[in-house]
Amino acid sequence: MGLDVKLAYPNAVLLLVLSLFSACTDEQASDAGAGETSPGAAGENGLGAGGDPAAEASAGQGQAGSTPERSSDAGASSGGAAGDAGAGAVIEAGAAGASMGAAGAAAAGGGGADPGNGHVLVKQLAGGWGFSCALTQAGGVRCWGDGSYGALGDGTPLVDSELLHTATNVAGLTQGVKKIAAGGWNVCAIKSDDTVVCWGLNAYHALAIDSASHGSSSPVALNGFTAAALDVTVAFDYSGTTSHGCVVDSASKVLCWGDNSSYQLGVTTPATSSALIPVTGLSGFKAVTAGESFTCGLTSAGGVNCWGSDVQAQLGDGLGSRLTPPTALPVQVVGLTSGVKQVVANVRTACAVTTAGGVKCWGAGSAGQLGSNVALDPDPGGVTTPADVSGLSSGVVQLAGAYRHYCALLQDHTVRCWGYNQNGQLGDQPATITINQFESIPLEVVGVSNAVAVGTGLSQSCAALATGGVQCWGSGYASGSLKSTNQIVPTFVNGL
Repeated sequence: MGLDVKLAYPNAVLLLVLSLFSACTDEQASDAGAGETSPGAAGENGLGAGGDPAAEASAGQGQAGSTPERSSDAGASSGGAAGDAGAGAVIEAGAAGASMGAAGAAAAGGGGADPGNGHVLVKQLAGGWGFSCALTQAGGVRCWGDGSYGALGDGTPLVDSELLHTATNVAGLTQGVKKIAAGGWNVCAIKSDDTVVCWGLNAYHALAIDSASHGSSSPVALNGFTAAALDVTVAFDYSGTTSHGCVVDSASKVLCWGDNSSYQLGVTTPATSSALIPVTGLSGFKAVTAGESFTCGLTSAGGVNCWGSDVQAQLGDGLGSRLTPPTALPVQVVGLTSGVKQVVANVRTACAVTTAGGVKCWGAGSAGQLGSNVALDPDPGGVTTPADVSGLSSGVVQLAGAYRHYCALLQDHTVRCWGYNQNGQLGDQPATITINQFESIPLEVVGVSNAVAVGTGLSQSCAALATGGVQCWGSGYASGSLKSTNQIVPTFVNGL
């Protein structure tokens, strides 16, 4: 999840926005041949695919104290265990959305956190399995939704299901944060001093804690990381746990921790690690994103390299299949040696935003998440090389993805989403899709017209607005609703 986008807007446009503002104030589907297991309805979300277009951002519920089960696909015979549930990890480099955020802040009355209309200016959104988080312009972090395993970071005792429908401050992080990344039941943040803190579930050492600790509801320092962080990502696998995480340090190296069953840490051993392990074979990264059992890095040259599991072609090397063994060495994504400004890893799908503002995706596509105007991927092994997303050849500022859907922020401040509409996370569409349907063509979200950042999760999506506040749609509490029912119409989040 790393990102840094810039887009310049003429003063005339800013004045127009300011003038207008002053005048008015699942049913779970399984992948074809993949053998997925439904994560269930409770606590579903996953804003994990967020991004920070306003600055330099990125991008299994169970009994408390237990470790959710997951299936490993390491090894050449990992054949039928592939699901493509999405994680929503984001990488961005370039700099385009930053000025969207800056323009939004200016239009809303300045760069502070209070635009004077009862809302808060937000520059980045992220989320995990059943919760969402926002990074404010003032550098504070607020989360809402399902607080299982301490995912909301509010310092309360670890409980199995703390539900908050109001955005609540993360303990100790009311200011001084410049980026957040989320997935599963975990969140990590890069602070203004370039250190990293994380909170949530510690399954597979997801918090880089070498102990029997089940997690932390308060931010803890990333164990053993002493360099300055350029980017951080948090993945989660289909069972809802955060399988691994990675950070890019000031030397442009990627270091990863957590589950390594498919070599997603960039080494073949150990099977799990609480210590940060440098990825071998390649350096020169400026951002990183993690999906289920695989990782992708964005190089300084704008190229994309991936490593780990390739059972649904998520490495984009043209070779992926059910029988393809995992690789610890980064491989080049076909056709993406340069010209990329953002990469978003969705559990077994990945997409790239080019410097021209186009979007290309590869990997699993059984729910239309490849956006290639094909309702279902006919090959359960996935699409092996990047394919253009229909209707998005230019104009995309930021991309967010989680579970099996994506949302794109366009240059005109509108949002388009596609993929699985399990709980209404594609938004209030014009009578073309319904709950639990798939949509392989990006469609504009009705009711969102002045967005400056987007974030997605397991079953909800959110947009930060230029005038302040955050609108979300999709699954109940995770979308900030006072109700537990699905919200297909974008609704303002309480506390923002």
